[in-house]
Amino acid sequence: MARSALLLAALVGMMALAGESSAKRINPETEWRQGDNPKLLPTYCQDRVDRDGRWLRWRDYFGSVSIHVHHYCGGLYSEFKARIAPNERERRQWLQAMVGEMGYIAERCDPSCVLYADVHRKLAQALSQLGRFDEAMKHVKLLSALPPAAPKPNAAPPDKQGVAPPS
Repeated sequence: MARSALLLAALVGMMALAGESSAKRINPETEWRQGDNPKLLPTYCQDRVDRDGRWLRWRDYFGSVSIHVHHYCGGLYSEFKARIAPNERERRQWLQAMVGEMGYIAERCDPSCVLYADVHRKLAQALSQLGRFDEAMKHVKLLSALPPAAPKPNAAPPDKQGVAPPS
């Protein structure tokens, strides 16, 4: 009886430790906002965490998707973290987080959206790195279906083109 109680206690202890390690989940949507992390991202992401409301100047630029741009910033942060990940497991976790954040934006961004091409390009890249080639190709096809006048996939937002952000 004492032996089974001891075995049960050891099993419960191991489960608790396993729960702790798996509980430390990657959460780009909150992590990108912490400390100096916003400084790793474009101006509009930095403005998004500003308490003085600098974010409001970007509303017209992003249009209907502007209230969701924090997910895009989370995706950019995930992309950065995937590049510098110390091991394959963590890199894949960050890529998966990126797919989640960019997928959220993709669901809310039609072809006229300023982020459309960039979001689908980043999704195609992340999915292909994860070995999910069929899904990646869906995003490549969406990009190839864009009319010539659509924003280019590599077009940077105004603050990365040497253009001042909206005032």
